[in-house]
Amino acid sequence: MKIFFSCFFNSFFIVTPHLYTIGNSSEEIYLSLIKARYENKKVLFLTPFNLFYFYQRDIQCNELIKIRSKYSVSQRNIFVILLRIIFSFFVLFCRIVDFFLNKFFNITDSFFRDNAICPRLGISKIYNPYNGDIPDIEHNTQRYSWERAFIRPLNLSKSFSKNIALFSILGIKQSKYVCLHVRSSDTYDDFHEAIERNADINNYYLLINFLIKNGYKVVRMGDPRMPKLKKINGLFDYAHSNFNNKFNDQCLIANCSFYIGTTSGIWGLAWLFEKDMLVFNNPSWHYSSPKSNDIDLYKLFYDKKNKKTLKISEWISNHYGALHFTKLLDKRYKPIENSPNDLCIAVQNYLLNKRMSPNQSLKIKKLIRASALKYIRMNLDIPKDALYRFYLMSYLAQGNLDKSFYKKFY
Repeated sequence: MKIFFSCFFNSFFIVTPHLYTIGNSSEEIYLSLIKARYENKKVLFLTPFNLFYFYQRDIQCNELIKIRSKYSVSQRNIFVILLRIIFSFFVLFCRIVDFFLNKFFNITDSFFRDNAICPRLGISKIYNPYNGDIPDIEHNTQRYSWERAFIRPLNLSKSFSKNIALFSILGIKQSKYVCLHVRSSDTYDDFHEAIERNADINNYYLLINFLIKNGYKVVRMGDPRMPKLKKINGLFDYAHSNFNNKFNDQCLIANCSFYIGTTSGIWGLAWLFEKDMLVFNNPSWHYSSPKSNDIDLYKLFYDKKNKKTLKISEWISNHYGALHFTKLLDKRYKPIENSPNDLCIAVQNYLLNKRMSPNQSLKIKKLIRASALKYIRMNLDIPKDALYRFYLMSYLAQGNLDKSFYKKFY
């Protein structure tokens, strides 16, 4: 019996993806499936049911974990359903205890608070599979052979056939289309906390018109709190439509020609569905082109102290606090958005397959990895699992800047 249970539990592992951010949960689901295939196992995605989850944000990934894959345990499995019910009561219990501790004793217990809001089962084993210490981050990440694990695509987009009714209404039933997402603080009410991640949608109209002229429809993703778009034939403001929901987000991205966006939100969905990603106005070098066909345009930063705009190479080499540099923005750095012309040229180069040389990409890749290690050495107080995640995302970067952008600003 002991041997039976040992074999049974060694055949799968449990992961609870991030409950209330779609970008993080998409990333964790994708990496879990890659890990399951690499280790010849299955992943069981364990989340509470919405009925038992009381938080200011809804659970974002409960639709996403239903994606059909031979590397995951089906959510229709009776064992999974029973386990989710038990887990749901556990999360509810933690929420009740957390509430009473705060309300009547002014006590915050991290165990109850964390499991009430965002339990993280199995996440450590994704980014830190060998349970190594911080000095071993580089060695352990390379030792796991992530690059080899990514060689074959998962083809998860096949789980989402075209929603004929939706695609007919959008006018993209038989058309090529691009999903476009531009982050706005109106969505997150973080006008002072994450301004470096935002971009002005008005700078994208030249790009939009270029795509439409070249035979693509453009579907603007997002939510109704974002600024409305101008009415252009071939452009659909899905963010402000009645069809906007989590399932349709997945369906649209799974079937698009390629994805254009910023480093937030549904960026992770495009990665999960293995779509080519053109990530523009990227303020964080560690989130950089994880797939070989992806393209980056970094934001530039003006250094008020030295009165100059930093080259991309300077930003990566000397400002390895890029993950948490927001506090310095008002005091020292001013972010500069990509110009409409730079955006349009990057799309044109992508469509014409004009790329940097492999040596240029390799140079950037090595620079990113080296700076990630510098960041880790200077931030040893950060939990090691967070540092392992940071290094893995930096390690996966392909270093693919747009060719013209590289020539002007690198």
